[in-house]
Amino acid sequence: MATPSQNRRSVLKTIGGLAAGGTVVTTLSGSAVAQPEPEEKRGGKPENPEDNGVYDATVDRVVDGLHVVLLIEEDGQVIDQHVLDHEEYPDLNERDQVRVLIRHGSVARVLGEQ
Repeated sequence: MATPSQNRRSVLKTIGGLAAGGTVVTTLSGSAVAQPEPEEKRGGKPENPEDNGVYDATVDRVVDGLHVVLLIEEDGQVIDQHVLDHEEYPDLNERDQVRVLIRHGSVARVLGEQ
């Protein structure tokens, strides 16, 4: 037969084990909640502009006379970046403000200056 101190010790070990296990479960479930939501769900800008649409863009730079880097903007915020062949758009220079047509995630055409 077990003595009262042995019973108390068994109960305390059981409670301690349950408390430790509860901490692990709480930590694991808390970490799942702490994961950041995608920007679209937070109300931020999507990573890429819509598949089809007309956007404002700024020529950020011309790289080695070969590439034109366009920053696509919406509501004054940069939402995407595209690199074009400078050969196709030789009239574009740094800091030019243009409107672009985006189709399926790519620049289909530079429509002209803003």
